[in-house]
Amino acid sequence: MGTMMTAADPAFAPSDEAVVRAFIDQAWNKGDYRHLPSQLAPVVTLHFHGKDIPLRVEDMIGFVERFRNAFADFNWQVDEAVSQGGTVAMRTTFSGTMTGSFDGHPPNGKQMRVSFQLFAHVRDGRIQELWEEYDVAGMRRQLGLEP
Repeated sequence: MGTMMTAADPAFAPSDEAVVRAFIDQAWNKGDYRHLPSQLAPVVTLHFHGKDIPLRVEDMIGFVERFRNAFADFNWQVDEAVSQGGTVAMRTTFSGTMTGSFDGHPPNGKQMRVSFQLFAHVRDGRIQELWEEYDVAGMRRQLGLEP
């Protein structure tokens, strides 16, 4: 009789890319945070526009909710992904209509669509670090928040 494999075996572990895709789909697109403790390290370092921001699961939920509350139809789409040696690189697009307040601005019904680059370091099936780059000024212009 052969050896029985369990969910703890590496053969059953999701790929690094699958972990990041699930994080985007479940938390960002669906607002389902139940899986975050198994997708994220206890503290994830977010590298964003020259800042290194430590985020616990609760902090990440707040970060996601900031966008989901402002853009009821928020959608984050993965356009291309490459994964190697614990690093996942993604070219993505996020979009939405400003139906709630955002950064102190009232809802205005304007739409935005922004190209977004994401690098994630995944170890032991959990996201450890995120590098995010997108055109914040371009997004704010599309929303009528900047000239």
